[in-house]
Amino acid sequence: MNLFLIENDRTIDFFKGSAAYREGSDVTVCFNYLAYLRLKREGGKHIFYFIEDLFTQADYKSLHSATDHFALDWYRRDGTDHSVSRGISYGDMVRITFSRKYMLTVLLKYGEAVRKGIERWPEAEKVYFDLSVSNNSFYLRGDDKGRFFNKVRLVEQVCRQLKRECVPIAPVTPIPSLCVSFKQAGSRKTPIRSLKDAVKGMLMEAGALISALSGSRGNTYFFSYFNINSILGHMTDKFIVSGSGSNVLNPRRFLNPRFLQFDDVSYNLDKDERRFLESIENKYLVEGAGAYLDGFFVFNGLDYHFLYYPAVKDLVCSVIPGLMEYTGKVRKAVRQFGISKIIIFEEIDEQFQAVIAACRSAGIESVWVDHGIQGSNHAQRVCDRGRSDLVICSGEFFTGYYRSQGTGTSRYVALGNPSLDIYTPDKIKHVSSIKSVMFLSFEDGFYSHLDRFAYQEKYYEEIFSIFDELNSRNVKVYFKPHPGYEKKYFKYLFDFFKVDESKFVYIEDAPFSSVVYDMDLVVSNVTSCFYESQAAGVPTVFLEPYFNPETLLPPLNGTNGEEVIRVSTGKELMRIITENLGNAEKLNLFLKDFLEKHANKYMGTLDGMAGSRIVEYLCK
Repeated sequence: MNLFLIENDRTIDFFKGSAAYREGSDVTVCFNYLAYLRLKREGGKHIFYFIEDLFTQADYKSLHSATDHFALDWYRRDGTDHSVSRGISYGDMVRITFSRKYMLTVLLKYGEAVRKGIERWPEAEKVYFDLSVSNNSFYLRGDDKGRFFNKVRLVEQVCRQLKRECVPIAPVTPIPSLCVSFKQAGSRKTPIRSLKDAVKGMLMEAGALISALSGSRGNTYFFSYFNINSILGHMTDKFIVSGSGSNVLNPRRFLNPRFLQFDDVSYNLDKDERRFLESIENKYLVEGAGAYLDGFFVFNGLDYHFLYYPAVKDLVCSVIPGLMEYTGKVRKAVRQFGISKIIIFEEIDEQFQAVIAACRSAGIESVWVDHGIQGSNHAQRVCDRGRSDLVICSGEFFTGYYRSQGTGTSRYVALGNPSLDIYTPDKIKHVSSIKSVMFLSFEDGFYSHLDRFAYQEKYYEEIFSIFDELNSRNVKVYFKPHPGYEKKYFKYLFDFFKVDESKFVYIEDAPFSSVVYDMDLVVSNVTSCFYESQAAGVPTVFLEPYFNPETLLPPLNGTNGEEVIRVSTGKELMRIITENLGNAEKLNLFLKDFLEKHANKYMGTLDGMAGSRIVEYLCK
């Protein structure tokens, strides 16, 4: 028999007709739900499994633990952290990158799936696979090109270690990736970019001089972000705001000390910093000097050093030098612009960790204002938040949640969330009947449990399954994916599920806040829009195709019908819509009860004044 590892549904047409495939004897493991569904529709004697059939919750605990061990200990030798410079551990600063930037946790899961497949079907002579470097991924960095996230190399290396021949199958029609990011932290500068940076640096120096001459001190720096910009309307002249990155050669912008991007500050590494970077190259990259830890990247008998060492090299040679320079820029800007505290809108990525480290180094306060409301409960310690000196959360639930992850030195306060300020009490909608329903996209992330993302296409199967019935009942259907998602991915899904695109409205560009009041019901997955919708008075149903309470936070994983209306299938959802179609009073009563009894705990006070409270608190 042979083992087939398939993530593209159209590959099935190829191998069905091939001499290598024997229906009723060979086993197929589907790495993507579409391939699984396709074989399910085929009928016949196919023997096939969904990738999640191979894993238990105990397996996932081991996976999460292993990924933490790799990320938190690779830079230590004999218990000593050799990545420390001037009190800053750069190894700790980049702890999230294995998951966020290189997505090695996903590859580790896939490697385990290959190992489990071969272990479960030891009689398999060959392993055929269609996993691809450039597509079929829920998330993909456009400039990775297989340097780090390389599924082909993964299967080849795992099969080699398990002494199985593997045979690649080129995907006939690649499934577009859901999200393609072209941003790459630590990427090398082009000559043009270097020139622009030099010009910007000179202009920033001029702005710093003006600021110094004016004697302005005690300023607060604010990293702006679109959904917490209600804070901007309450700021005093003591605030300095990050720019958008456009108008790079507009001198007026840089001569105005109220606008500043740390990247625009010129900074050259000093002699000690350059010597430190040389030392970590010797420590972590030079073979024979103890750099390579034999057996360190081993998990369940398989050595994954072929995945991790390219990433370690990139960290040491590119990412950490970039972060060290950025840290220097922040420290310099703090001195030049009289900054006494810095407000960030996220804590988890390495650049914001650099800002926090720079604040500590400069002796000023770091403040994290959560730009959304968390819904996913992370499984890896590398995703812990709550490390800023002051953490400003939406509601009291989150002060405890982030405190449990912190180091014990931070302060936590619940002041509401600025993203909800536009939904004031006088604008709460009352829905009389359901004439329009908006469906949002499935949401997952590098920080989520590894057992969630495989159900992404299952979510779409469930919501698309009721579009026709809603149309037949004169309910207008809207579909609004996350603005960062690729439309061609959804086109592929519409084709697969035979969804008539003329029967619904695809909302591509409009902000959620501009359309939510036009809706009578929102169907949501894990997103802050779940809370925005309820704050607007629009009833919301949370749809999770595979419900594992450990992967979610309250109220999403709470008692169904008390703090949340939660369903797992289109049928369950359709039943709720049918019950409220002509009279939505049941949904209104549930929402009223939620807003009165529970909302404050998760969302804070909904009075449109969260931005004002935050500024007032910061100015004390």
